[in-house]
Amino acid sequence: MTTPRPLPAWAEELRRRYLRGESSIFVLHGNVYDAVLHDGKLRPLPEFLAEVLLKDTKDTVALFNLATGVRFTKRGGGAGAVEDYLLSQGREKVFQALERLLTKTSKVAVIVEYAETLAPAGDPSFLGDLDRASIVTLHRWSFLPEIEEDDNVVLLIAENLSELSPKLVSNPKVAVVDVPMPDRETRRATALAADPKLTEKDAERYAEVTAGLKAIQIASILAPPPPAEEDRAEREAFISGLLGAAPDAADRAKKLATLTAGLSREEIRKLIAPQAAEAGAPAEPPAERAKKEADRLIAKRKREILERECFGLVEFVEPAHGFDVVGGMDEVKKDLALLAENIREGRTARVPMGVLFTGPMGTGKTFVAEAFAKECGLTTIKLKNFRSKWVGATEGNLERILTVVKAIGQVVVIIDEGDRAFGNQEGEGDGGTSSRVIARIKEFMSDTSNRGRILFLVM
Repeated sequence: MTTPRPLPAWAEELRRRYLRGESSIFVLHGNVYDAVLHDGKLRPLPEFLAEVLLKDTKDTVALFNLATGVRFTKRGGGAGAVEDYLLSQGREKVFQALERLLTKTSKVAVIVEYAETLAPAGDPSFLGDLDRASIVTLHRWSFLPEIEEDDNVVLLIAENLSELSPKLVSNPKVAVVDVPMPDRETRRATALAADPKLTEKDAERYAEVTAGLKAIQIASILAPPPPAEEDRAEREAFISGLLGAAPDAADRAKKLATLTAGLSREEIRKLIAPQAAEAGAPAEPPAERAKKEADRLIAKRKREILERECFGLVEFVEPAHGFDVVGGMDEVKKDLALLAENIREGRTARVPMGVLFTGPMGTGKTFVAEAFAKECGLTTIKLKNFRSKWVGATEGNLERILTVVKAIGQVVVIIDEGDRAFGNQEGEGDGGTSSRVIARIKEFMSDTSNRGRILFLVM
């Protein structure tokens, strides 16, 4: 699994661990439903694995999931002997054929998509026979010496580890690799790949404002599918009217017509010329507002995408008031104002990991917290109910939230009614879900690399 081309850090880690002989079965989790940027091209993760990471070192590459069955992206000598058998049998027969391929043929890679649907988490006594057989089969593969000796590898893809069978995740012979959200450099490169006409300065700015988005989402914002020409022309003419007679109005209108695809006229008016929207007539924004216009549009799309990505788990908050409207509590406001100043000035060593607001109901805890968020000037999100009745879903929801929060950075997280959100420490009656949730939150909040970037407000 070597390649002369530069690889993402997680792919390089996978390659090194494989070459060291650490394991022949890997679980890829995290940002697995994103595109991977390589050589200026965005590829879905399975395609990147098959056509980039494994292309030069494996003679046979097979992809498998429950919906499409087995398909070969590269056929070696041993694939033909089992291909017809694979395509005509059920899941239990497919695993038998794949095992035969892995133990009787060398240089084989098997990529299992949606692994959590084949080996789900949960009490084994409540799982079906096929699910339990799949778990046992994958577990057995990790101890088969033939797989390692024949230079074969199995890659399991699952978004959340909590949804995958603990028997696999906790197996010392199964290596776990986290696929992270795009970092700043990846977002910059993605912006340039999506729009080659961008300047380096614009790409750097877009890398900043798109924090928290996947690469494929960034590309969809900066280079969306071409709309109907008539619709685009009408939108460009409307935006030109809002921009007025500024020297670069034509170029700005053309660029903003792309970024505002799918928005209504009123939404466009409020984003590009808010003063005009309030007055009911178009205004002429100054030329220096061009960058702010683009940033505001991207921020709106980012908010919509992230709220949809977390499907009701988080809510973006735009605090409308600061400390100037908070009456009394002078000492509290003084302490919080100093903390907000430290955050704004970048003095992260003086910023706590979180702030706990205590007091009876109706005393203004949430009101003060929102005022503090306004003073900080950071992106503010509020956790909604992420608990679920399904086994493993609560932990999966929490991981999705924390992944987004970490990727956004520079964010205030408001947790209202924290005792109800987390549950009780003992976790009585919920199979230990509450204790695991609390432990994961504590682990995340104690990560000092988040100091000054992520601040929790719990009340």
